[in-house]
Amino acid sequence: MVTTHKFASVFRAVNVKPITLHIGNSKLTFRSLQDFTFVLAPWTSTPAARLAKVMQSSPANLTQEALEIQKLGVRLKLLIGTQPKVDEEFIAELRALELHAFTNDYGWRSLFNALIEALPKSA
Repeated sequence: MVTTHKFASVFRAVNVKPITLHIGNSKLTFRSLQDFTFVLAPWTSTPAARLAKVMQSSPANLTQEALEIQKLGVRLKLLIGTQPKVDEEFIAELRALELHAFTNDYGWRSLFNALIEALPKSA
């Protein structure tokens, strides 16, 4: 699982200035990584409706989903761990990730896309 501290590079990239994310019709502004972590912490639990759906899935489907999540986690970890700075290559790699692999619970796909869009266009 990717935790919010992994996105510290986003805040470093904007020189610790507040970062504003546009998600749908909402605008969220974070003044620090701590603000970001605080706001997103409740979004890391699995909603009850999702658990009910998971309980109805076959073991094969659950295994496939777990493997996809694990692959995405490894890709993110490698990408974030090997990039010393946020640059055009880093942003292109983030955009190449399959956002459909992120859960859409709590709007995580939109949030991740907004994080990518908030990165400086040239570093």
